[in-house]
Amino acid sequence: MIGNREEVSRLKALECLDGWGVNIVNVLAVYLYEVSPLSILRRLVRSLFWVPYIDKKECAGSSVLVLHGCKGKKRKDYDSLVGVFRQRSAEKTDYVEVVDKHKWQAIFLVACNFPGLFFLLRKSGVSVSRSVVLAAYYARFVGFGRELVDLLAKYDSLVTFCDAQPYDNFAAQMANTLGKNTYTLQHGQYRYVDDAANPDNEAILNFVSDKLLCWGGKTVDEFVRAGYDVSRFEIVGWLRDSKFQNEAQCKQYSDVPRVNFGVLFSGENSKSINFDLLRMANTLSNSLNCSYVVRMHPDNCREEYEGYMGAGFSGFSEESAADFFSKFKFTISYATGAVFIALENECPCFVYKDDDLPVVFDDERLTFSTALGLVAKLESDFNCSEVLGLYLSPGTQRIELMKNDL
Repeated sequence: MIGNREEVSRLKALECLDGWGVNIVNVLAVYLYEVSPLSILRRLVRSLFWVPYIDKKECAGSSVLVLHGCKGKKRKDYDSLVGVFRQRSAEKTDYVEVVDKHKWQAIFLVACNFPGLFFLLRKSGVSVSRSVVLAAYYARFVGFGRELVDLLAKYDSLVTFCDAQPYDNFAAQMANTLGKNTYTLQHGQYRYVDDAANPDNEAILNFVSDKLLCWGGKTVDEFVRAGYDVSRFEIVGWLRDSKFQNEAQCKQYSDVPRVNFGVLFSGENSKSINFDLLRMANTLSNSLNCSYVVRMHPDNCREEYEGYMGAGFSGFSEESAADFFSKFKFTISYATGAVFIALENECPCFVYKDDDLPVVFDDERLTFSTALGLVAKLESDFNCSEVLGLYLSPGTQRIELMKNDL
């Protein structure tokens, strides 16, 4: 629809505010990078027949509400992260999930709310065509908002899974306007990428909560580089049941491997990099006389990559990340938080460095630019715990939200 961050940022600045003071463009930001007519059509159809639904899982009278707005993505790692935060929170928390629910009546809700939203967007300076799409996307949020405002009134603080995502962003903005304390969790290694068409940038650009509960100093540096004040970040450590949280473990790595290695794909926002990794893997396989196994991202389509596998390819892995990494002498990847799971499992994970590699991953101990360069690097010692410590604070087993604000 728009496809680049500069135009999305311009639309955000128009401050198209709904009746609750929520900026419509911020809520929909990650959708606005879709440029394929088919993708836009699918989104419109979904907006007409599905509505956000709040599933009150655990509401027992706490002053802190945790809202998981990405439950519909069906990612076990996302669910685990929310669970770990709740376990480590010093204060007991209530918990709700937001999921899409199919309702034929949703089209009438959209029809009723569309005109007002369309004219609001036009009045703010949005073009006619974009106003049509944005109003259609957003109309289904109105009923969700009525339910949410009543729910938030019962709490002092809101913690969202990721406030760059639509449902979490909507809830965080609404909580802000109601004067609540708002926090959001870090769920990956956030990084600012040069590709203006990559929606991953919104993890940083669409940060609307009071504070980000983040993994370590590298994340803070990335947000400060983008212009945020350092006071908005609280380092709580890796929100994962991990060996690193309890005890740093070190393994020296010095032998050139003669057994299998792993290839870790990124999501479709970095699709071209996955093909680069395969080319590197094919060369490495020949040079080292070994085979490789590919672990795909949940968003990848296997059929699109199968024709690029070389003779050293020995299959796809569908096991957990921890099980995957524990089997290999090393892995290759791009800019992804899964690198840390590899290091935690004492598997050196090397990051391919192209011209657009985000600064946060540009460390000479991690990166390689050519297959031959990596072969040479494999001859050196690699301390997994030392590199892991650059990105992840050991954190605390009890996370204290700002008591003076509660």
